[in-house]
Amino acid sequence: MVSMRKIIAYFYFSISLLIDIFIIRKKILIVIDQYGRLGNRLYLFAQLIEYSKRTKREIWMPGFYDYADFFESFKDNRLTKFPIPIKRCKFFLTKEYFSFCQKLPAMINYSRINKWFLFVSFYSDNDGNPFEKLMKCSKPCILFSGFIFNNFSLSTKKSKKEIDEIFIPNNKFFHDIKEPIQKLLKNSNIIVGVLIRQTDYREWNQGRHFYSSKQYAKILLKFNKKYPQKNISYFIASDESQDEILFKDLNCIIRVGYPLENMYTLSKCDYLIGPPSSYIGWSSFYGNIPLFSITSENDLPCFDEI
Repeated sequence: MVSMRKIIAYFYFSISLLIDIFIIRKKILIVIDQYGRLGNRLYLFAQLIEYSKRTKREIWMPGFYDYADFFESFKDNRLTKFPIPIKRCKFFLTKEYFSFCQKLPAMINYSRINKWFLFVSFYSDNDGNPFEKLMKCSKPCILFSGFIFNNFSLSTKKSKKEIDEIFIPNNKFFHDIKEPIQKLLKNSNIIVGVLIRQTDYREWNQGRHFYSSKQYAKILLKFNKKYPQKNISYFIASDESQDEILFKDLNCIIRVGYPLENMYTLSKCDYLIGPPSSYIGWSSFYGNIPLFSITSENDLPCFDEI
């Protein structure tokens, strides 16, 4: 049974959307699903912020609600929109907001007002360049599902500073973000950040980017041996517990879990090594740090430019 609270929430959001579109005359893009985890959603949000700045179309990202508390910009404003609204809506739960947006296609079709809405779905590179359709759209509201892939990404050079400010972590995470860096700097002058991603990578894409802990250790030990003149330490972020004996010959800190803290600690390193992943990709983007993507256990990263 649908609760009275949800009925009131749906009514409130419906009226708000109609006022925005037909009275205030806003142009809006609403992401009506959740694609992937933190890295994917940050990347998608950043791309849509750039798109918004180019088109003046407001972005609604309700599916970001479960990460909103991670960031200063959204911790007290769970509606996760860009531009970030000044007015706060605290009565309704963020899940109700997301649930409403998920049901929008059915609601619009039922009410027969779909001529003012464009439905856009992109789930693979075979779907083409999403921005070709998004840039040309003149309808008041776009309902977007899927993901914007690397092959079609917009340059965020002009909006990078604003994106960085929007995704400053919540102050409560600062200590855990900085602590590993401060410890490693006591006895080294170069910190290499490493992502060991194993849980979902065992099965995802037929295990194409899965590497065992021994394989990661082999890569890092070869890398460390290549630069004996450099005083290197390693911050290793992992999603599974590791056998620390494998890494005993490295000056390192291994931290398991801590999804936001590890991502932003990686962003404070001097160089990054990891499998292809939007998680460490965001760390590289946010911190403007070189990233070496592992494609084989025989890879030997190189950071001569540092």
